[in-house]
Amino acid sequence: MPYFYFFSAYGLKEVGDIPLVEALSMFLIVLGHGFTNRKVQERFQHSGDTVSRWFGIILDVVCRMASDIISPQNPKFRRVPDKIKADYRYWPYFKDCIGAIDVHIYQKGITTQNILAVCDFDMCFTFVWAGWEGKYYLVDAGYPQIKGYLGPYKGKRYHLPDFRRGSQPREKKEIFNYRHSSLRCTIERTFGVWKNRCRMIRQMHNFPMEKQTQKIVASRALHNFIRCHSMTYQEFQPYDDNYIIFLRDNIINSDIIKSNSIPTKP
Repeated sequence: MPYFYFFSAYGLKEVGDIPLVEALSMFLIVLGHGFTNRKVQERFQHSGDTVSRWFGIILDVVCRMASDIISPQNPKFRRVPDKIKADYRYWPYFKDCIGAIDVHIYQKGITTQNILAVCDFDMCFTFVWAGWEGKYYLVDAGYPQIKGYLGPYKGKRYHLPDFRRGSQPREKKEIFNYRHSSLRCTIERTFGVWKNRCRMIRQMHNFPMEKQTQKIVASRALHNFIRCHSMTYQEFQPYDDNYIIFLRDNIINSDIIKSNSIPTKP
C-alpha cells in the first residue's frame, strides 16, 4: 500500500523520528495481526510511547480516508450490479437490489458494540443511504418488511445449509428464498474476509471505546482500499467465486431453475 497516498490525500506528514513507511507498517501489524504494543516494540525496536503515538496518528488519517472510501461506488444506484445482471439466478428478480445489510455484535469483556454494515456485491462496505425510489437492501427474516428492505418468505426454508441437508427446492417461494439467500450471503462473505484479514477484531485489546470504534472504521476503510486496488487479492479469493460455491452446493439443477418462474416479493 503506497504511503504517499496517505501523505498526499489525507495530510500524513513526516515529523522526523521514524519513516512514514515504518509507522504504517506498525499500524498494519496491529490492525491486521493483533500485535500488542509490547510485541510491536520488540519487532520495530521503538518505545511504547512512540508505538502508541504513531498508531493514533495513522488511525486518525485512515478514519479520514474512510469518509471517502466507505461509500457506494455508484451513489445514485442507476446501474444494475454486474453480479445480478450476469447471473440468471438473480436477473431480473433482484434487478433493483443495491446491496446486503447485516448486524454483527463484538464484545470485549463487558463492553459490547453493535455494528451495522452494508456491502455491495463487489464485497466492499458502503454507507446506508435511504430514500432512493424503488431501491432496496437484502435482509434476513429478522428485519421488518418495510420499504427499502427485502426479506425472504417466512415459514419456508431459507439458509443454504437447510437446502444442502434436505431436498431440492421445488415450489416458487423456496426457489425465491434460495436465490435470496445465495445473493444476500455476500454480506456474510464480506464480513468473513474482513475478520480474517483483521485479526485485531477477534482479539481486541484494552482500548477506550472511542479508539475501538475508530479501529473498526479504519479496518473497513483498509478493506475497501485493498479490494478497490487489488481485485485478485488472495484473501478475497476463497469467498469471491460465487459460481464455484453454486456448483459445490449443487442443490438446484438447471432444468428446475429455467422451468420455474419465481415471484417477486412485494
